[in-house]
Amino acid sequence: MIRFEPLDGRFGRTVHGVDLTDGIADSDLQTLSAALYDHCLLFLKNQKIDKAAFLDFGRKWGTPIPHVLDHLRMPGFPELLGIGNTGAWAKKA
Repeated sequence: MIRFEPLDGRFGRTVHGVDLTDGIADSDLQTLSAALYDHCLLFLKNQKIDKAAFLDFGRKWGTPIPHVLDHLRMPGFPELLGIGNTGAWAKKA
């Protein structure tokens, strides 16, 4: 069962009860979509999925658009933006 916990700020929720390892059911995606509309930010903690599964999850929301700066794109996954200060995202999948 999906449940939501308020974040410390003025908006957003931490999502509990979602495991993206095996994908996500349409009904759960609808629940997340409604929550995103209501709360503007959803934080799905401790997901253990690879880049391909993450991209697949993103595609369920719409068509990802690659970042305009090529060097920020993840190798092998141009639709994903690498964020971080260690460069770990730049490793090949």
